[in-house]
Amino acid sequence: MSGKKILLVTDHSLAVQNIEYYCSLNNLEYKSEEVLKGVWEITVSK
Repeated sequence: MSGKKILLVTDHSLAVQNIEYYCSLNNLEYKSEEVLKGVWEITVSK
């Protein structure tokens, strides 16, 4: 996955926390942004 990115979109706030936790455990970089009220985009990269 080196150099590649994946974009996740969710409307569930707990999913954001779980994905951020997973990324922290697996040395993945992530950026989350609430693009609309209650909708998040999370970009994950290595």
